[in-house]
Amino acid sequence: MITIIVPIYNGAQFLDKCVQSILHQNSKDWELLLIDDGSTDDTPQICQKYLGDGRVHYFRKENSGVQDTRWYGLEQATSDYVTFLDADDILLPSTIEILHRHLGESDILAFGMQMFDKENDIKDSKHEVSVSETLNDKIAIIKSILCGKILSCVWGGVYKRKMLVRCKDIFCNKLKIGEDTMFNTEFVYSMSPSVAVLPLPLYCYRTNLNSVSHTYDDRRHKAVYDTIKYLEDFLLRSGLAKTLRAEGGFRLLLLWSSFMFHPNNKYYHDKALRRKMKKLYLPAFRYLYPYLKVYLFIDLFIHKLEKKWK
Repeated sequence: MITIIVPIYNGAQFLDKCVQSILHQNSKDWELLLIDDGSTDDTPQICQKYLGDGRVHYFRKENSGVQDTRWYGLEQATSDYVTFLDADDILLPSTIEILHRHLGESDILAFGMQMFDKENDIKDSKHEVSVSETLNDKIAIIKSILCGKILSCVWGGVYKRKMLVRCKDIFCNKLKIGEDTMFNTEFVYSMSPSVAVLPLPLYCYRTNLNSVSHTYDDRRHKAVYDTIKYLEDFLLRSGLAKTLRAEGGFRLLLLWSSFMFHPNNKYYHDKALRRKMKKLYLPAFRYLYPYLKVYLFIDLFIHKLEKKWK
């Protein structure tokens, strides 16, 4: 059985569709934990109407953020395997059935996602699928995570619960942006799990323009800066700064690019941080998206020259 943990904070708008996507799974071997993080909208009423199904469980707690809420759900889970689902997203009807076929092949089963605006834009996956690769070397896994190939989010995988419950400190890292990538990176470094990769977009992600990651203000700038410093600290503390110079550099430059289009914030003008990003440009070049190769070059190299010319 797979436990599906859904953290919810004022998620009434799309919560019905989220829950319905689980109730309509081809496989019936699951439990659904709806964890209400102190919502002030109609979330409680929506959750309670599904409690007639014995596989659906509802818990309400004081507001403390998505990481603590997921962890609370993890503590309530009863199965050996857990996965996560955000309240405005859905799973394909075949997701749980496909995942069940490959449970036990590794400690983490990683899969892809597809973005959508309307449900009729979603593409279902074929039922016949094989694991494309199994990774056992933790450095190789971390490189894939930092490059965004696998496990950028905790909802991109099924985990052995007994391994997760040993990692509360890194799971609840208090970051607001990139928290899942950092957790998965530290989790692999600490626990050395095996990862099997399913090349299917089983998770359907709805863009939420009101989330922190889509809000451009001081709150976002501080969140991005905190994640940059957190990743830098991990690379130094683990002794992997040199080994992961290209992959860690890519992730740091990706975070830096969040500053690039909004120069009127104090972190963008941090000269020491800017020098670090400049040194990472060439090592990370092969991983950079085409548009970032151009914009980062302009920002990190031409920007300073323009100031001198003025």
